Amino acid sequence: MIARSEYEARLHEEAAKVRGVKFLHNGRVPSQGFDCLGLVVWVQRAAGVSDFPDTEKFLPSNWHVHAQSELYLEGVDPHSITLPDMHDLRVGDCVLFRLGVLFPNTGSMRVQHIGLVISTTPDLRFLQCLQGRGVVDSSLRERSWAKCFVQGARSHVLMRYLGEDSGQ
Repeated sequence: MIARSEYEARLHEEAAKVRGVKFLHNGRVPSQGFDCLGLVVWVQRAAGVSDFPDTEKFLPSNWHVHAQSELYLEGVDPHSITLPDMHDLRVGDCVLFRLGVLFPNTGSMRVQHIGLVISTTPDLRFLQCLQGRGVVDSSLRERSWAKCFVQGARSHVLMRYLGEDSGQ
């Protein structure tokens, strides 16, 4: 276990190291580049959460959104995560987006993008990796991201690492 304040300091340190790293589809290491999920897994593990779920277990393409924005997970143990709403997110949580709202021509309702919460005050900021821009931090106050936000996700692995109760 580690104190939340120490974890958050480590997370910010690791996030600072990877800002500006280029985008690479299926990228998993900073020397080559990241995609959005590779970034989240790398930063969590570098911050000390060594058993943070690997990409096959936390893959956004397996997360689908029903018509009423109800999230369900295909192939993901529903007991391995908690789904906080936007107002209950904490540093280290993931934010999930469906880009079909942002880019209607895709017609997809799958969760297509993931970011990592790095700050909750004064506004919610998250680290993400974007094609053409690489690793950047953004705000959920930005209209484009607020519009396509689906859900937060909190890994129970992270909660155990911090000694927080997952309710399981």
